[in-house]
Amino acid sequence: MTTPTNNPPAPAASQTTVSSTMKEAAALVALSTAAARSEAIAGSHHLVVPAGFAHKDITDLVERVQPAPRRKAGEIRLKSLESLLDVLEDQAANGVGYVYADPDKRTITAVFNDQRGDLAGWRDHRAVFAAEYTPEFETWLRHNKQPKGQTEFAEFIEDNFADITEPAAQQLLDVATTIQAKTDIAFSSAKRLQDGQTQLGYTETIDARAGANRKARGVVAGIPDIVLVRAGRLHGLELKSRAGRLSDAQVAYRDALLAAGGDYVVARTLDDVAFALAGWGVPLRCRLLPFLAADAVRAVRRRRAA
Repeated sequence: MTTPTNNPPAPAASQTTVSSTMKEAAALVALSTAAARSEAIAGSHHLVVPAGFAHKDITDLVERVQPAPRRKAGEIRLKSLESLLDVLEDQAANGVGYVYADPDKRTITAVFNDQRGDLAGWRDHRAVFAAEYTPEFETWLRHNKQPKGQTEFAEFIEDNFADITEPAAQQLLDVATTIQAKTDIAFSSAKRLQDGQTQLGYTETIDARAGANRKARGVVAGIPDIVLVRAGRLHGLELKSRAGRLSDAQVAYRDALLAAGGDYVVARTLDDVAFALAGWGVPLRCRLLPFLAADAVRAVRRRRAA
């Protein structure tokens, strides 16, 4: 017969240790529960994080591995109004979007998720059209309000001839190349007999003219700078800067001269002038290299054949 044996009671110190461990575990559980739960207070959200822990938002990282984002966002830059209209039609955001224009910055911005009426929006889904200046307009803008001498101004007008609409480009070029100013000063004096003082005065008259000399010489718009007849054929040589363009009158004269069997050349350098004259058989005081002279003759023949 076996007599049951009773286990001796645990020491008081051991019981205290177990109780302390249980309390610490309960505290850890409470802290972890609190850290995992957000609290909403008066419309704001709060999260209690234990000391030594850091919070990191990985929402964007998680979203990037998804097949598609949760909502539309981003900005696209457009360079034509046609593209902007296509995007507006594609997004069909009439109920939640707005279109803004900024004349100073030359931009039109479409916000597809704007705040409209009682609806709140993120305003981060956009399309922006930015109007760009043409190269010609940038040239004029760069030279705007920049003082120029008469020669420099005339060359600028000639280089940008095709951009001028009012007044007529040829008229403006004639003024720039022929303007003259004459100043006359007439002196007068008067002596006061009462105190013997002499009063001196003068009158200044400035007479500015443009184009009168050319008209007086019988210059007609469109006529080349150099016109000559060689071997029964009429030749026209128009002198231009490197970027100079023919006026409408000059183009009309060129076409008429070529149609009548003449020759017409636009020369931009001294070599161009020598090349053209050599091709027409005009004797030169300077000498062209033999191969250049031959090329000049062939160039004239090709123009006549065309």
